[in-house]
Amino acid sequence: MKIGIALSGGGFRASLFHLGVLRRIAELGWLARVDAISGVSGGSIIAAFAALRWAEMLGAGGDADAFQKHITVPFIEAITTRSFIRDWMTRAALQAVIRAFDSTHSRTAALGDVLSERLYEHKPCADLPEAPYTILNATSLISVRAWRFTRHGLGDSRVGYADWNSGPALSVGHAVAASAAFPPVFSPARIDSRAYNFSGTTYRDARVALPDTIALTDGGIYENLGTEVLTKRTPLPGGKLLEIPDFLLVSDGGYPPHYQFEPRWIPGLASLALMWRANTIALEQVSALRRRMLVRMFEQQQPKGLLVALGSNVDRLPCAEADRYRALVDATSCPPASVVERVQRVRTHLNRFTRGEAEALMYHGYLLTDAFLWARSAHLPSEYRRDAGLPGWRLTFNPDSIARMTAALRTSDRLW
Repeated sequence: MKIGIALSGGGFRASLFHLGVLRRIAELGWLARVDAISGVSGGSIIAAFAALRWAEMLGAGGDADAFQKHITVPFIEAITTRSFIRDWMTRAALQAVIRAFDSTHSRTAALGDVLSERLYEHKPCADLPEAPYTILNATSLISVRAWRFTRHGLGDSRVGYADWNSGPALSVGHAVAASAAFPPVFSPARIDSRAYNFSGTTYRDARVALPDTIALTDGGIYENLGTEVLTKRTPLPGGKLLEIPDFLLVSDGGYPPHYQFEPRWIPGLASLALMWRANTIALEQVSALRRRMLVRMFEQQQPKGLLVALGSNVDRLPCAEADRYRALVDATSCPPASVVERVQRVRTHLNRFTRGEAEALMYHGYLLTDAFLWARSAHLPSEYRRDAGLPGWRLTFNPDSIARMTAALRTSDRLW
């Protein structure tokens, strides 16, 4: 039985939430069965980081301890010691000086340089493992399709796919940067179409007349969950045909939307604010539709699966089930609503996170995964049910610990 994992966008907030989800899966001993991982933006950041360490982690036992040692701890160390955004700004400023002489440089290329150096050891996409097969999703502004980077190559279903041996190798960091290039902060990533031999349309669409440069933006613009490639038999670079997994775990760290909007009366600023808000609402509605379709698929068991969303909480279980779950794990192990609300409002940026913020996000993802697996146990095959034991990681929420976590999250929605 093969497992597919989809990790949504949402910056480092999503990356940390996903780590908590994966930690619970590691405890259950499921990591060796993961066949494919699809990532978008913040999900791509952690998907690529984990994939490059997957074999070493499995070699160390593939359990929660191995996952912590080889994936969680080094990732937390990387994002809590320095600000990626500040490093990126320094790199981008330097590249702005030389941009007149080299058109390949951009703000997103600068992000790719930083990610390559600090997370991926300058490894090329060809170093991504065969198992779990890792798909990093961006959005093509040319073909209006999900653009995919894998160990075999790059491309989309309308432009076609090209193998890495047909053109320049791209680093994992630059592929992830394209997946995370949220506009307008990051300019579109640039792919030189003349450097690769693209195969042409996959589904008999009208052929796209390619410009010299293919512009890519954040994968969440097309689909923020990263599920499309895992819910239908999808051709990929190198002739890889990805099968639908037996069980699909979807971790959604991109919620919730902002419900505040205050009209502005300065003419130019008012128009920009209105356009930004309208675009935000459109994207949120598309994401909500995707989530509803996914839940419907799971209810019909096509495929079997589980959606774990940052915007949810244990209280979203039916009332009686929520009470039974709290009694099972001890109610003091469940964060109160006041803490959950702060966790859900954590920024989605790539600046420096604190260890307190990291712990809060990971624990939220971890406990939700446990709670939803427990609640859906009767609807899942026996091999994908939560075991009868208690989760191995349980924090205690008393007045002192709640005060400490609240203090750690007090400014977590800040922009800088």
